[in-house]
Amino acid sequence: MVGQLVESRDPGLTSKVLGEHRETLRQRRLDLDQMIAGVGELLAGPRSLDLGLVHVRDQRADPAVLVRGRTTERDFETWFARAFRTLTVHVSRSGLVVSGAGGGRFPDRQWDPDDVEVEALLPVDRAVPGPGVEAGRLPAGRLAVVLHAGPYDGVVAAHGLLGEWAATQGVEPDGSLQEFYLVGPHHTPTTAAWRTEVGWLLHSAPDREETSS
Repeated sequence: MVGQLVESRDPGLTSKVLGEHRETLRQRRLDLDQMIAGVGELLAGPRSLDLGLVHVRDQRADPAVLVRGRTTERDFETWFARAFRTLTVHVSRSGLVVSGAGGGRFPDRQWDPDDVEVEALLPVDRAVPGPGVEAGRLPAGRLAVVLHAGPYDGVVAAHGLLGEWAATQGVEPDGSLQEFYLVGPHHTPTTAAWRTEVGWLLHSAPDREETSS
């Protein structure tokens, strides 16, 4: 970004780029505020300390690199570990900058524990494909999310809580289920410290190309 501004010496471009950067930082601050609120609810909520309360937030169509595949539930840990190694190597070789926590998406709503469609993704500053890696974007729209604290085997309870919430609200997911691994084994071996944001996309945002045509 800085190089672009220095080379251009264009006040209009400078204003445009800095304005976009300010909006990105503002949205990240809002996301952090929501996460902080979720942690407060987790500590003070009426449920157990492993689940926070459901809240709704917006998700932008940020660029991401991803690995797609199919696996079984019992092999999730092995599959995701391998996928994130592939993504990490690709990001390093391509000179990309990771802009957020890594995550997993589950596009197939007809769940078969012996044959699950999965995606591992990393938000980045720009999406560049590579061997076994696709360039894409996060699905934009309104998300219902809940923060899970602890090992991954308890994440299913977070999905259950979202299901209960969706039933009381009379809504159904409009897209893939997703998980973002805010704190995980690559941060600390202490499983009690792990944090996973589980999300259901409620309303998809229109595609950028469709809105501009």
